[in-house]
Amino acid sequence: MNYCNYSIIRLFIALLIGMITSCKAQDLPRILTDDQIKQANYLPDYSYAGYKNGEKTIPEDGIVYLATDYGGYC
Repeated sequence: MNYCNYSIIRLFIALLIGMITSCKAQDLPRILTDDQIKQANYLPDYSYAGYKNGEKTIPEDGIVYLATDYGGYC
Protein backbone atom coordinates (compact mmCIF):
# COMPACT_ATOMS: atom_id res chain seq x y z
CA MET A 1 0.00 0.00 0.00
CA ASN A 2 1.22 3.45 -0.71
CA TYR A 3 1.02 6.62 1.36
CA CYS A 4 -2.26 7.75 -0.27
CA ASN A 5 -4.08 4.55 0.72
CA TYR A 6 -2.90 4.86 4.34
CA SER A 7 -4.13 8.46 4.43
CA ILE A 8 -7.57 7.44 3.18
CA ILE A 9 -7.78 4.63 5.75
CA ARG A 10 -6.73 7.00 8.56
CA LEU A 11 -9.30 9.57 7.44
CA PHE A 12 -12.01 6.92 7.33
CA ILE A 13 -11.13 5.65 10.82
CA ALA A 14 -11.07 9.22 12.20
CA LEU A 15 -14.50 9.94 10.69
CA LEU A 16 -15.88 6.68 12.02
CA ILE A 17 -14.60 7.38 15.54
CA GLY A 18 -16.02 10.91 15.35
CA MET A 19 -19.45 9.65 14.35
CA ILE A 20 -19.52 6.99 17.07
CA THR A 21 -18.48 9.36 19.85
CA SER A 22 -20.89 12.11 18.79
CA CYS A 23 -23.97 9.86 18.91
CA LYS A 24 -25.95 10.10 22.10
CA ALA A 25 -29.41 9.22 23.31
CA GLN A 26 -32.20 11.74 23.17
CA ASP A 27 -32.72 13.84 26.26
CA LEU A 28 -35.72 12.92 28.37
CA PRO A 29 -38.68 15.27 28.01
CA ARG A 30 -39.19 17.84 30.75
CA ILE A 31 -42.50 16.26 31.80
CA LEU A 32 -40.44 13.30 33.07
CA THR A 33 -37.52 15.20 34.58
CA ASP A 34 -38.89 18.48 35.99
CA ASP A 35 -40.63 17.89 39.34
CA GLN A 36 -42.82 20.99 39.06
CA ILE A 37 -44.13 19.96 35.64
CA LYS A 38 -44.65 16.36 36.83
CA GLN A 39 -46.84 17.61 39.69
CA ALA A 40 -49.01 19.76 37.40
CA ASN A 41 -49.38 17.23 34.56
CA TYR A 42 -50.32 13.68 35.42
CA LEU A 43 -48.78 11.22 32.98
CA PRO A 44 -50.72 7.92 33.11
CA ASP A 45 -48.86 4.61 32.90
CA TYR A 46 -50.28 2.52 30.05
CA SER A 47 -47.62 -0.17 30.20
CA TYR A 48 -50.14 -2.72 31.52
CA ALA A 49 -53.02 -1.85 29.19
CA GLY A 50 -54.73 -4.73 27.42
CA TYR A 51 -56.22 -8.11 28.18
CA LYS A 52 -55.03 -9.42 31.56
CA ASN A 53 -52.65 -6.45 31.89
CA GLY A 54 -50.95 -7.38 28.61
CA GLU A 55 -49.37 -10.42 30.22
CA LYS A 56 -51.55 -13.06 28.55
CA THR A 57 -52.82 -13.52 25.02
CA ILE A 58 -56.51 -13.24 24.24
CA PRO A 59 -58.01 -16.74 24.20
CA GLU A 60 -59.26 -17.92 20.83
CA ASP A 61 -61.67 -20.56 22.11
CA GLY A 62 -64.93 -19.94 23.91
CA ILE A 63 -68.28 -18.41 23.14
CA VAL A 64 -68.46 -15.43 20.81
CA TYR A 65 -71.27 -12.95 21.43
CA LEU A 66 -72.22 -10.54 18.67
CA ALA A 67 -73.49 -7.17 19.81
CA THR A 68 -75.77 -7.00 16.75
CA ASP A 69 -77.73 -9.99 18.11
CA TYR A 70 -78.59 -7.96 21.20
CA GLY A 71 -79.56 -4.63 19.62
CA GLY A 72 -76.14 -3.26 18.83
CA TYR A 73 -75.41 -1.76 15.46
CA CYS A 74 -72.39 -1.20 13.24
